[in-house]
Amino acid sequence: EVNWIPPAIYKSSCSIDVMYFPFDQQTCEMKFGSWTHKGTTLKYSFYLNMDKLDLTDYLKSGSWDIIDCPGRIVTLTDDVTGDEKEQIVFKFVLR
Repeated sequence: EVNWIPPAIYKSSCSIDVMYFPFDQQTCEMKFGSWTHKGTTLKYSFYLNMDKLDLTDYLKSGSWDIIDCPGRIVTLTDDVTGDEKEQIVFKFVLR
């Protein structure tokens, strides 16, 4: 069992709809997983069953507030090999 907390700054982009700015709410997803390990050798779980992002060390932006960030574990099946892989997907809800 490993608890992995990598120090990192993640950059991502997603489509947004600003029709109702500044009263809009945006949703973006970030996916994390292994490209090399199958689901039989690498299983993800949430630390202490916390399935939301811990925002303790989050530095607020002047542009966006993170309203919510639930996470889920998804199992994918490779169309060619039939191998299963897991991903952790975080859904950022921004305002």
